[in-house]
Amino acid sequence: MLAPPTVAQFMRRELATIDATRPLHDGAREMTTRGVSSLLVLAKGGEIAGIITERDIVRSVAIEGAEVLRTRSVG
Repeated sequence: MLAPPTVAQFMRRELATIDATRPLHDGAREMTTRGVSSLLVLAKGGEIAGIITERDIVRSVAIEGAEVLRTRSVG
């Protein structure tokens, strides 16, 4: 009997990151350019502060309008 696939077999080793102070539209552009649906958000010093996903961006735009892309930072 074969073992079920593991997360490690499907994960990407190259981490997609963005600085927390970058504008939200930069995050959306970075996801599109890299072909990913989420980015690890880095705080000062390079430590991981959190994650931002396509869903986070879509919800922000749906609630606050497209202007949020130009006025809010990622972190």
